[in-house]
Amino acid sequence: MIKQKKDIIVVGSGPGGATIARDLTLKKKDVIIIEQGKDNPPKGTAFSAFHYLGGSSLWGKGFILTKEGYQMIRGITTGGSSMLYLGCAWDPPFALFEKYNIDIQMECQEIKDELCVQTIPDHLLGPRAKALTQSATSLGYQWEKIPKFLNADHCQTNCNCCMFGCPHHAKWHARDWILDAVSHGASFENQMKCEKVIIENQRAVGIIAVDQHNNEIQIEADCVILSAGGIGSPSILKRSGIEAAGESFFFDPFIQVIGHMDKPFQPSKEFPMVTGFHLEDEGIMITDMSTPFSVYANNVVFALKPQHIFSMGTSIGLLLKVRDDIQGKITKDEKIMSKPLTMNDKNKLEKGRAICENILSYMGAKKIWASKVAAAHPGGTCRIGHLLNHNLETDCKNLFVVDASVIPEPWGLPPTLTIISLARRLSRYIQKEVMS
Repeated sequence: MIKQKKDIIVVGSGPGGATIARDLTLKKKDVIIIEQGKDNPPKGTAFSAFHYLGGSSLWGKGFILTKEGYQMIRGITTGGSSMLYLGCAWDPPFALFEKYNIDIQMECQEIKDELCVQTIPDHLLGPRAKALTQSATSLGYQWEKIPKFLNADHCQTNCNCCMFGCPHHAKWHARDWILDAVSHGASFENQMKCEKVIIENQRAVGIIAVDQHNNEIQIEADCVILSAGGIGSPSILKRSGIEAAGESFFFDPFIQVIGHMDKPFQPSKEFPMVTGFHLEDEGIMITDMSTPFSVYANNVVFALKPQHIFSMGTSIGLLLKVRDDIQGKITKDEKIMSKPLTMNDKNKLEKGRAICENILSYMGAKKIWASKVAAAHPGGTCRIGHLLNHNLETDCKNLFVVDASVIPEPWGLPPTLTIISLARRLSRYIQKEVMS
C-alpha cells in the first residue's frame, strides 16, 4: 500500500470541494484533492460533455436512468457538475439555514463579489428570452433576469454551449478554483476514487483510495472533507460504516415545455436560463430554455415526438423545475435504487406545465409538447440536522461534508451559490477550530 500524509484531504472537485481546497491552500495548509473522474478542459461540445459525465468507463454513474425511468446526470470530472451547469446564482435559502443555526449571508455576498455575479446584459439576451419575457410579464408573472456566474465581457452572442463547458471563460467553473489551488501548492489527483474514510476512535484520520492503476493508497490527514456530491458523498459514508447516509434524497425533477412559432428565430443560438421566476410557496421555478441540438434531439426521442426533430429552428422552450419530496435511496456503489415522484410532485409538475403552456400560447406558439421528466441536483443525502451538525461535521470528529448532500430540506433551485457559501463558512471553521 502506498502511503501519504497531508493536513487536509478534500474528496471531490465540484463547487464545494474547489472552494474549500482553494481557501485552505491560500491559508498555507497542506491540501490534497482527489477526483474520481478525469480532467477535461471546457470545450463547448457535446463530445466534451460526454467526458464530463465520466466517459465510457463511468457512464452508468454520470448518466443515470432511475428505476422509474427518470434521466439524471452528474459531473464526474475536474469541476464536477459545474462543467455542465448553466451558471445560475440564486441566493441561498437564508431562512431555511437559520433554522439550523447557520448564517451564510456574509459568505454569500463575498462569493458574489469575488465571482462577479450579475444578470446578463441586454445586448446578450437572445430572441427567445426576449419573447418569453414579454409574454410572461404581459400575463402578470414576476418574470425577471436571473443572477449568473458570468463574465459578460467574454460571453458570445449566437452561442449555446454553456452546458458543454464554456470555452470562452464567460462562465465560472469549479475547475478554475482547483487550478488556482494547485498553483498555490495544493496536490491534485485525477482518476482516484475514495473507497472509504479511515475512522479510529470516532475520529477521521485519513482515507483509503484506489488510483487508475488499481493501486491502493492510504492518505493520512488531520481533517477529511467529502465533497463528492449528493450521490458520491453518501456512498463513501456508507462504505465507511455510516449506514444512515443516503437513505432518502431530493433531485429537483424538471421538464421542458416546447412550442413552435411560424418563423425560425435569428440568431438561432442564445444563452439559456437567463430569465424566469420562482413561486416559492408552490415550489415551482420556470425559466427560458434554449438547448443545443443534441439536447433537443434527446428530448424529442424520449418524448416520442419524431415529428419535431427537424423543427428546432422554430422551437421556443421553457424549463419547469419543481421542489420534490424526499424519497429514495443511494447505495454503497453510487447507484439510485429508486426515486419515485409523489402525487404532490406530480401535481406541481402539472400546475407548472399549465403555466408554461399559457405563456407559450399567449405569444402565438403552436404544437406545444413536453419532454419526459428528468432530474438534476441530487441532494439531502447527508443532511444537516440528520447526519451533520451545524458545522457540517459528522458524529466522527474531523469528518466533514460540503456539497448538495448537506442541504437540510428540499429547495428546488440551483444550489451552486449555496454550496460555495457553505464551503467558505466551513473553511473558516476548520482554520479556527480544527487546524489552529
